[in-house]
Amino acid sequence: MSGPIRAAVLTVSDRCSRGETEDTSGPALVAMLRERMAAQVVDTRCLPDEADALAACFAAWGRGGGIDLILSTGGTGLAPRDVTPEAAARVIERPHPALMELARLRCMAKTPRTFLSRGVAGTVGSALLLTLPGSPRGATEMLEALLDILPPRRGDAPGRGPGRRSTRSPCRHRAGGRAPRRGCPRALKIVKPRQICGIAACLAPGRGDTLPDSGRARARPLPRLEDSGYMSIASFVPTWFA
Repeated sequence: MSGPIRAAVLTVSDRCSRGETEDTSGPALVAMLRERMAAQVVDTRCLPDEADALAACFAAWGRGGGIDLILSTGGTGLAPRDVTPEAAARVIERPHPALMELARLRCMAKTPRTFLSRGVAGTVGSALLLTLPGSPRGATEMLEALLDILPPRRGDAPGRGPGRRSTRSPCRHRAGGRAPRRGCPRALKIVKPRQICGIAACLAPGRGDTLPDSGRARARPLPRLEDSGYMSIASFVPTWFA
């Protein structure tokens, strides 16, 4: 299945849910989804910091089958009412902590306070859930930090855009040519027999630098430690404990 990403945005705030203050983080995420990912935002909600209500919303969106990406903003801090990560953990089926770790690392250059966010990530049904900070700046910066690895269209693998192909030339080995491309699993380096003889001559004790029964190739003898100008480790290690 292809097409634009279908996303849903949940704002977690007691005051916004009661109408005491205006929600600015949710609309900021919606705008970024539409402008940067060309996503189709199919639903938005604003709920109080109640773990049961949040978990039910995540489960309904993720397991309904029509949403690919779920974003929540708010409730990821250390306040007593910040329970969004706990609510998400109830319904996440496959945790993906590396996503939020990457977002925090990328945002660290802007502010170290990014590590105060306890946001989590994982899959709920067929959707990917990301729990973002509550401020508009924190939410959008963390989402922006992950835009390059989120699939821009339904059915695309993460990190690869629609119709995007590799710019590397095809391996001539697969195309029926003679020389395999570098990096091909079958492009093994062939060691010639006389190279093996040269290696054996270097490693064999008491052998000279001339290959036996061969005048075409010579092997360089391994340098001795006393000829290299460096002292043996055993000669000065005892002085450390004097």
